[in-house]
Amino acid sequence: MYTAQTMQEIDRKNFASKFGAFLKKFKISARSAAAAIGCSEATMNRLLRKEVHHLLKKPSLPTDEMLKQAGAMMAIGYIRYSKLSKAEKRKISESIGGLAGGVIGLGSITSVIAGLGSVAGLSAAGISSGLAAMGGLVGSGMAAGVAVAAVIPVAVGAVGVGVGVGINQVWRQTSLNSTNFDSYWEMVEA
Repeated sequence: MYTAQTMQEIDRKNFASKFGAFLKKFKISARSAAAAIGCSEATMNRLLRKEVHHLLKKPSLPTDEMLKQAGAMMAIGYIRYSKLSKAEKRKISESIGGLAGGVIGLGSITSVIAGLGSVAGLSAAGISSGLAAMGGLVGSGMAAGVAVAAVIPVAVGAVGVGVGVGINQVWRQTSLNSTNFDSYWEMVEA
């Protein structure tokens, strides 16, 4: 979504200016970007402002993982990126691999994302055989398997999903509001 002309490559030194310009252009707050990536708002602000670490007396710089995720957001756009699951973001990161000298180019990001396509799922044959096996549990075939499969999330999910969503939301807000230095997303040069 961000043009190749604007972002030929992003690295530790130009992260604040390149990613900051992207956020400004599309009117995305640091908090929203942090929430989509999965880091704290404080981490994002330190990186965008090149804040000096109070103990190490050196500026906070993005890790390779931050460069990959910010680059992916810039390549596909904030809205599409924010809808990716953690597994899809992890798959993008793994597919990009290691960064040579902490530099990532738009071409490598877009080719990785294009090559991934959608998240793979079960084939129609696999789903049918699974439903037939579930139906066999109650002495019938695939049609009964559909009924059995439909009852499971209703019975278990009514409580489980509500609790899981609540816990996940509290955890995400706590993580987003953390002010701690997070070495997964930020680093200082030695």
